[in-house]
Amino acid sequence: MNILYITRKDSSKIFGGDEVQYRKTKEFLEQKYNINIDIKQMNEDIRNNIDKYSIIHFWGLFSVEPEFLKFAKEKNKKIVISSIFWEFTDSILINYLYNICYYLPPIILKLVQNIMVWFTANILYNIVPKFVKRKNSLYLHKNSINYKKNIILQANKIIPNSDEEGIILCKRSNVKISETENKFISVPNAVDTDYLKAHKDTGFMSDIKDFVIEAAGIEPLKNQLGALKALYKNPEIPIIFAGQVRDEKYYKKLKNLADKRGNVYFTGKIPPEDLFSLYKRAKVHILASFRESPGLATLEALMSRAQIVVSNEKFCPIKYYKFDKYGFVCNPYDTKSIKNAILKAYNNPKIINLEENYIKFFSYENVADMTYEVYKKLSEIE
Repeated sequence: MNILYITRKDSSKIFGGDEVQYRKTKEFLEQKYNINIDIKQMNEDIRNNIDKYSIIHFWGLFSVEPEFLKFAKEKNKKIVISSIFWEFTDSILINYLYNICYYLPPIILKLVQNIMVWFTANILYNIVPKFVKRKNSLYLHKNSINYKKNIILQANKIIPNSDEEGIILCKRSNVKISETENKFISVPNAVDTDYLKAHKDTGFMSDIKDFVIEAAGIEPLKNQLGALKALYKNPEIPIIFAGQVRDEKYYKKLKNLADKRGNVYFTGKIPPEDLFSLYKRAKVHILASFRESPGLATLEALMSRAQIVVSNEKFCPIKYYKFDKYGFVCNPYDTKSIKNAILKAYNNPKIINLEENYIKFFSYENVADMTYEVYKKLSEIE
């Protein structure tokens, strides 16, 4: 079975959890099953070689180009889409207003959020694109209800990373569950549990003790400012921000505040073996993000037995991944809420005792099995 994975256009420039996800899925599938998988970016010339593939698997709803999707369907290719989708409104809001969002009274912030939801859903993504050429506003067109609905209805299978993600995607696409014809099947994000067992501490930054870590690209979405402001008056607690800079303006503001506070460290992009060493020595991993599905770093840190702090169910599928059971939950807009969650996690002496079924379910071996079943059923249709 030959399968083509298609990724976002900037995947070679901007590293993200989605890249870990599709590369690890490929690795475990090819190890266990008679499958050959090629990975291409959407902007590569792939039409001439499409005949060799029986299944086209897109990673990320926005990696799908409608013209190519139509071409693949005309070639009778089965279409699978790992949606990697979550409610986007808050991430847009914080991207432009992170300088003031933390200081707005809750009632005013709620009003701004409601206006933002209405504006993005009804004006920005569904009326504006009608008056702007697609090549000049590709991002707007891809966020429109019609774009998402069209893709969902054309796909053979949609693979969200959680049940919550599937529900949100249908809601934001104006698609009724009855219209999907059982297309949705949740397949979790996961951790390479074999690697975790075999991993040895590299000693990276071993001179820093009892620290709080956030492993994420440095940008407003990931809310490093919220974590830093929450612990600003606790300079005795070391903070490590592990991740590449994605927004220079945001990083400058974060770095200035970090320098004033002190005891804050930036690693830049680091190899997985160093990152997992940090996870295993961390007191707490914080990801008070404004959109995750679920946040691979959180899952990796939890599997490494670090205490975790995550955003509530509006921003992350905490029920599916049981982050509310094994970790501490906060409101990412509220620095007091973030601080309380971090300090509770930091002072929690318990070693996290994960159930064996949990570890097995959120392993790439299980993900490979679940994904193979999707491919197998589609192949049997032919």
